[in-house]
Amino acid sequence: MLLSCSSVASIAGKLVIGAWADRVEKRFLMLLVIACIVLQMAVLILEPGYITLLVICTMAGFAIGGELPVWAAMVAESFGAARYGSVMGAMNAINTALGLSAVYFIGAVFDDTHSYTRAFQIFIGAALVAGVFAFFIRAPRRNR
Repeated sequence: MLLSCSSVASIAGKLVIGAWADRVEKRFLMLLVIACIVLQMAVLILEPGYITLLVICTMAGFAIGGELPVWAAMVAESFGAARYGSVMGAMNAINTALGLSAVYFIGAVFDDTHSYTRAFQIFIGAALVAGVFAFFIRAPRRNR
């Protein structure tokens, strides 16, 4: 049920945040996504009950779904259509490598400590650093 709710919310997040990305400052949308992920990890550290997990997984699913459209919109705005493919390709290669490393890291932390807490704490820190960087992203000025 948790995965189903997260997946359905992810579809909604792609549609809603994707539409917002055409109308709202993209870096603030990215900060919203990051805040939702940080909140999810913080709540997971507390090992909540089922209803809280259902709510937090649905919220995080919405944010995770919305991450790709706002990320793509930021890349397009920052690098332009001519470079979009090569920039997204390079970023996705790095993102995939980091994602695979994160799965290994989480497993290793759990094997060492019998808890996911340390991994979530480190990921919260990384997400907060990403939020600081996202806050300072500015779209380049274009000649009109």
